Order: sequence, then structure tokens, then C-alpha cells
Amino acid sequence: MRISYQQGFWRYSVAGSTPVSGDVEGAKFSANAVLRMPVSERTFFTLSPSVTYSNEKWTESLFGVSMQDSVRSGVAAYNPDSGYWRMGVNASLSYFLTPEWTATGFVGATHLTGSAADSPIVDELGSDWQALTGVSLSYRF
Repeated sequence: MRISYQQGFWRYSVAGSTPVSGDVEGAKFSANAVLRMPVSERTFFTLSPSVTYSNEKWTESLFGVSMQDSVRSGVAAYNPDSGYWRMGVNASLSYFLTPEWTATGFVGATHLTGSAADSPIVDELGSDWQALTGVSLSYRF
């Protein structure tokens, strides 16, 4: 479920979700703000800070390592004992080439805390900081 509120160039939202099937259990809750501001008639800048909390079951589903998985992967076994926070910020610059075509460049970073950051999946195979960058070309029908 998501609830949003628009005020000027800013849109604020809070959301909560839980899967009804699959391998992930638990729940996560997020809050974010999106600033979408015109730079020119055909160019928009977007900035989006966010924070997400995931409970212990969600954390265990994504960052836990069972003994069986540990033997198979070589990653240390791990049973998270609490949830975690993920904080991030994304920015993009979009240029409307035509009414249908848009080119966008984007960057972002997120930081994991708590039991997720302590997971050997993160410690041994990744990082509690994740960066994102890219470009896209989209067509609107």
C-alpha cells in the first residue's frame, strides 16, 4: 500500500508491503520524497532521497545464510537477529527529445545498516554501499 502527497515540485510518499507468495517473508516500509523540477522547457531534474525499514523476517529472507547454503557457497552461515535500514538518494536529468522520446542520465547511492550490513553476503561478497549509474532512452506511446 502506498500513500502519496504532492506539494509544489515535491511528492512525498510512504509505503508498506509484504509478499503473499515466494521465497521472501516479512514486511518492509519506506518513505521517500521526489523533487521533479524543470530546468528548461525540455529538461527536468529529479532528486529522490529515501529510507526503507525491513523487519527481521525480510532481512533473514534476503541476507540470511543457512548452514546448507554456507557449505554450498563458502559464505559463512548467518542468522539475522533484527531488521535493517536502507538509506539512499537518486538523481536524474531527463531531456525530452520529442514528445515521445526522452533521454535520461541517472546516478544514485544506497547504504545498508543493521543486520543486513552485518551479513556475510554483504561483508564477503559486496559492500554496505551500493552505487547506481546509467542512461536510458524511453519512448512513450
